[in-house]
Amino acid sequence: EQVFRPKTKLLEINSKSGLYPLYLAYTLVRLYLDTYGNKLDLLTRAQQRKIWDDVLKRNIFVICKSPMARSITERTLVGFREVPINTCYIDQLIERISTNPSAIKDLIAQTPNLWPNQSNPSMKFDAIVGNPPYQIMDGGSKSSAKPLYHHFVRSAKKLEPRYISFITPSRWFAAGKGLEDFREEMIHDHHMRVMVDFPNSKECFANADIAGGVNFFLWDREHEGSCSVTNVNNGNCETMARKLDEFAQYGLFV
Repeated sequence: EQVFRPKTKLLEINSKSGLYPLYLAYTLVRLYLDTYGNKLDLLTRAQQRKIWDDVLKRNIFVICKSPMARSITERTLVGFREVPINTCYIDQLIERISTNPSAIKDLIAQTPNLWPNQSNPSMKFDAIVGNPPYQIMDGGSKSSAKPLYHHFVRSAKKLEPRYISFITPSRWFAAGKGLEDFREEMIHDHHMRVMVDFPNSKECFANADIAGGVNFFLWDREHEGSCSVTNVNNGNCETMARKLDEFAQYGLFV
């Protein structure tokens, strides 16, 4: 009820194929079409297409890290049609969000520089979602890499939405190069409302083997208290409400 409503503004950071905004747009369009009830069959194909295009223009916002990702995302959302939608490509997104997340926050919030279809001078998003890039090779020994996803989580929080939901590796629970401060922030953040952890990443991504597993979480600005934590193991789900900083004295999330 809070996310999918007529004036909601939903942002995906780092779209690669457009599947996340496709789901968001489809959900909003279905809710809108449901208001027609048994009169839905009277809508022409052109009228239904206009409803789709209006949702993309009014509710859906997408950031891509490359021109190709932007083109693929636009193709996913509107096919080959020339429709003005809120997709943008930010040059050197990963490098900029890693070194100066505040500047990226200011850039994302600005209109009309980034979002020409919008009239508000400063954008406020209701929800931010994404599957951010996990790591980048850092030139160290063998296959040494440094994490990236925590920069996207921090940047999303700076935009002050009502909700944030990302998929990230779970290594930040206890390890990860340069993630000590991020781990402290996350386990002491009582706005964390839901976390679902897959110790075996193949239970979430069938073709990916990610050491330490993966998790997705829901951060809710209005929530204050325990987090509903679910562990998924061989298809079995165990859920309990708990505080993420229950064992904070050990510097990790158990």
